[in-house]
Order: sequence, then C-alpha cells, then structure tokens
Amino acid sequence: MENYKISDFIEDFLIAKNVEEGCASSTIKAYRYDLQKFIELVGDLQINSPLLRQKIRLFLKKLNEINYTKKG
Repeated sequence: MENYKISDFIEDFLIAKNVEEGCASSTIKAYRYDLQKFIELVGDLQINSPLLRQKIRLFLKKLNEINYTKKG
C-alpha cells in the first residue's frame, strides 16, 4: 500500500471543489491557504498515520481558541 501524505490529495480536492461544486476562485484560494497552514502546523503526515486524527483535533481546537470563522 502506498504511503500517501495529506499533500498528495490537496490538488484533487481543490479541483473537485471547483468542478463538481462550482466554488468561486476566491473560495478555492482560501481552501488552498487553509490546507497549507494545516500542513505547516501539524506536518505532512501520511494518511494512515495514527497521529493524523489527533493532529486534526488539535488543529480544530486551536482554530476554536482563536475564534476562527469560516469567513476567516
């Protein structure tokens, strides 16, 4: 089995958001920025890493602590 990392899926995710859901270019840009920040903060973990779920929870907790909103 391949050891895919989070970054391996970002472009596919953004393309799907653009093509399938018709997201605006500003929304795609915001998604890209947020995903890059996530990787900077928690690392580019492998998808099957046991730490991934924990890191996602910590990241969301941090966003909540700084009162981050969907509108940024």
